[in-house]
Amino acid sequence: MLATIGLGPTLVVDAATFVVSALLIRGVRGLSAPAAPAAAREPFHQVLGAGMRVVRHSRVVRAVSVGFLVLVTFAALDNLALVPLGRTALAADEVMIGLLATAYGVGMVLGPVLLTRAGGRTRMQFVLYGAVLALGLGTLVTGVSPVIGVALLGQALAGAGAGWHHVAADTLIQQHVPAERLGVVFGTVYMFPYAAEVLAYLAGASLLGLIGPRWLLVVSGIGILATLALVVPLLTRALGERARRRTEVAAVA
Repeated sequence: MLATIGLGPTLVVDAATFVVSALLIRGVRGLSAPAAPAAAREPFHQVLGAGMRVVRHSRVVRAVSVGFLVLVTFAALDNLALVPLGRTALAADEVMIGLLATAYGVGMVLGPVLLTRAGGRTRMQFVLYGAVLALGLGTLVTGVSPVIGVALLGQALAGAGAGWHHVAADTLIQQHVPAERLGVVFGTVYMFPYAAEVLAYLAGASLLGLIGPRWLLVVSGIGILATLALVVPLLTRALGERARRRTEVAAVA
């Protein structure tokens, strides 16, 4: 669309998709169960404090949050490098450069769809590890790709990893946080990736000028893969401790 109808009409269509999204969400709310009587509103600092306490005391949520912060700090560098990579190293036209982002989005859709074939048999921590691996490898493939076709495959793999990561992270949080605190905890946890994006853009702009888009994507991919060395031990210990507590409680009962 950007290459054929121009920037203005594309932005109008983009804005319209947000209106459609809002209407769809409103429809979901209308189908939900009647809401409980509204409680007194807590001040923002108390809500944020409650969310941070859950992040601090729940080792699973803490592992997911730390992983989010480090992962997105590196993954967001991809956004800065794709267009310069397409224009310079890959000598692609505007349509093909747009398809790089499209390939990532297709991967984000198809990745979780493929995951549904496993049903509930897949442990979410392994989905999370596989997601980081796919995201990192896909970013690396994009960075070293000699032609646009290889870059498209790399972006599709990276997008699938991003989709798996969203599913795994959200599911792990839901499994280990009381239902009445989920809204507060999700709002708190998702501050981490958005803060990471700010860090990535602040550092990435200078890095892009210094090392170029290929090497920036290589740094991004290696950093994403290095996140595994942090997340795997944190999450393994957290889940192991929770399993031990359940065993002890069952033995006492």
